[in-house]
Amino acid sequence: MDLHHPITREFPQHLDAIRLLRSTNEPFRKTFKEYHRIDDAIYRIEEDIDFATDQETEELKSERVRLKDWICASLNKANPRAAAAHVAAENLHHPIVEELPRHASLIKHLKGTDDKFRRAYDEYHHLDDEIYRVEEGIESATEQELEEMKMKRVRFKDWLFHAITHAPAGK
Repeated sequence: MDLHHPITREFPQHLDAIRLLRSTNEPFRKTFKEYHRIDDAIYRIEEDIDFATDQETEELKSERVRLKDWICASLNKANPRAAAAHVAAENLHHPIVEELPRHASLIKHLKGTDDKFRRAYDEYHHLDDEIYRVEEGIESATEQELEEMKMKRVRFKDWLFHAITHAPAGK
């Protein structure tokens, strides 16, 4: 299940209005960026990449809803005749724990006890988030920059897989 809720997927019928408002309307651009920052934060909490209390998580979700409502109103004002549409959600994220679910407890253990593993794990997921934002049109990058990010993510993933599958028995 994809836990992200990008505006481009939430309102695919408004893609042209989103592009226009992002390039011409500073309040929309700031709200759009803040919405996705909060959406990323919620994703990272729900995937156990970052930590927050239940209250903090609920506050973030409430703020995301408030921003989404504001964005929706802005889009409907800019393009009132856009028909609702649904876009199939592809999971563009690749969390390590989903790729190696039977090693979930070992991954959690390594994150808590091995600084080198935790840094590589965090960097992998940071890159994964960055790639996601570019692929969803939330942020921009050249094709070369995107490919370099993907190659770097692959190197981190290989290192993490090796560390997980070759961890000493008993961890």
